[in-house]
Amino acid sequence: MSEAVSRAQFIQHAQNRFNFNVAKWNVAIVGQTKSGKSSLVNSLRGLQDKDSDAADVGITETTLQPESYSMPAAASCVLWDMPGVNTISNPAKTYFKDNLLGAFDMLLLVSADTIAEQDVAILQQAHASGSIVAVIRPKNDTHINNIIYSEELHPPDATRMLQG
Repeated sequence: MSEAVSRAQFIQHAQNRFNFNVAKWNVAIVGQTKSGKSSLVNSLRGLQDKDSDAADVGITETTLQPESYSMPAAASCVLWDMPGVNTISNPAKTYFKDNLLGAFDMLLLVSADTIAEQDVAILQQAHASGSIVAVIRPKNDTHINNIIYSEELHPPDATRMLQG
């Protein structure tokens, strides 16, 4: 695709490549590999990671191509589990365009740790294309436990420390 891509061009390419349905509310779950994107898809669908119709999760990179999942509680919504950013096959510099993120109605950026350069790249490109983005920070229980251990704090104090 050329440097400047319109939303209509993104949508046309997504329809051809992913069988993208513009009649639905399409939400792309994006972020780094192993940030919890697939687990978030499962949670939003009311599933456990081990359920038979759940998005695949694993200890290595699992989602290699965009995968769509219906929402039982919201028939007009489709969640898209996207490959992780900043891998050999999905470099941060071209991730937004390569994965046609400008076609989606909303992006959920999953960042399990601190916001990294590749997250900023997605946010900047989303802003430039007029995309709606929400940042999700899962795994807070891990961060709270780390603070409790390293700072020798009680859980409520660690939670307040993490909140800011």
